[in-house]
Amino acid sequence: MNRSDFCKTCSFVFILSTLLLVSCSPSDKDTKDSNPILPNSLGKSGEMLVVMDTLLWQSELGDSLRKIILSPYPGILQEEPYFKVRNVNPLRMIPTLEKFRNVVYVITFDNQTAAGKVMNRYLSKETKLKSAGNNDLFMLLRRNADAENQMILLLFAPTIAQLKENLSKHQGYLRNILEQEAVVQAMYDLSKTLDTKLAEQVAEITGLKMDIPKGFQIVKNQDNFLWIREIKDPYDHSLVISHEPYISTGQFTLTDMLATRDLIMKPNLTGSGLKDTVSYMLTETLIQPDYKVISNSPYTTEMRGLWRLKNNSRGGSFIARQILDTISQKVYYVESFLYAPGQGKRDKLREYTALLNSIKFQTVKSN
Repeated sequence: MNRSDFCKTCSFVFILSTLLLVSCSPSDKDTKDSNPILPNSLGKSGEMLVVMDTLLWQSELGDSLRKIILSPYPGILQEEPYFKVRNVNPLRMIPTLEKFRNVVYVITFDNQTAAGKVMNRYLSKETKLKSAGNNDLFMLLRRNADAENQMILLLFAPTIAQLKENLSKHQGYLRNILEQEAVVQAMYDLSKTLDTKLAEQVAEITGLKMDIPKGFQIVKNQDNFLWIREIKDPYDHSLVISHEPYISTGQFTLTDMLATRDLIMKPNLTGSGLKDTVSYMLTETLIQPDYKVISNSPYTTEMRGLWRLKNNSRGGSFIARQILDTISQKVYYVESFLYAPGQGKRDKLREYTALLNSIKFQTVKSN
């Protein structure tokens, strides 16, 4: 494929008018110092370039990598992969692409093709020597090496077989790292448009401090139920906060979280349904919610799933967390839910994850 074909078929949007079509001189990505003055990264948090020999991308090694980055994102009915991915042949790598927001370099020391030799120049000799004697050293993560708000991941091994084995063995670990970095990037973008006044109101009402972007408004605040909402076509985003006294760890099971959700949502989110019926929010049970413990301090559980309105055609995705405040002895229930028919939801759910990650307690221990 020549460069013209590459630009035409590339699924990401670049500012082509500033693109210099010259070959890149690879440098050691594992040792390069971060530049204090960096250009903005290109692309979105859900987009990724994978720089590797195209023959390897099309091989079983590529299959192992795709199982990590293209698996379905949790909590979405119409499947979306974790990342929108484009493979870049290292022989066609250009300086502008090095500034992309998420770049994964895949390197095997035994690859002696022209592309393989180019890839091997991205690693220092010191890293190669260490990796040759340690099978567990197969990845390095760099932030903001070539651009602001950028993630670079180097995956490497002495042989193709060894790297394939490591990718297969550490699928979940690698996927979690990439997802965490994407959430951090989403928060970086959101931090430019925070509504500090509304955040102060929410803290005063609920006892929780959190980052809230501009555009949200309080639509309901009564009976231990706070609902703030942002409608920005085509997305309708809501955030709900409630709490209950802490009784036991049994409150943090998936079964109890589902019951708590129904107790909170059903009486507070009601309306008119079809044929003059009453409509209220329910948890969609056709697909089991994704559930996990995400923190022990403070103890926090999370579930991701689907919601729907009884006697109504509306539905969407949600992320809910239960958080234990040991000082006030309260269990907070915080949920972000989305209504966006026909739209991609992965990137929005990452933004909501970033907002939930910002939660801190207003209560402070006395000395």
